[in-house]
Amino acid sequence: MKEIVKEPARTPIGLTIADKFAADANLDIPDVALWSGLCVRSVYEQIRLKKLKARKLGRRTVVRARDALEWRDSAETVGA
Repeated sequence: MKEIVKEPARTPIGLTIADKFAADANLDIPDVALWSGLCVRSVYEQIRLKKLKARKLGRRTVVRARDALEWRDSAETVGA
């Protein structure tokens, strides 16, 4: 039986999400959802609540990598 090797999630141009963070590039909403463990709808909700900074590039909504990290670091801790 052939072994299945799961590769890191890649964007259409071949960059991994980690590559985008290293370059402080823009992340699509599905990238932010995959990285954060939330669903796409919850990411949009965080944007609507102004907890996560996002920008429009044409029709696309994007989040800068540094803004995603700031959002993660500012999240409330539960039970600590």
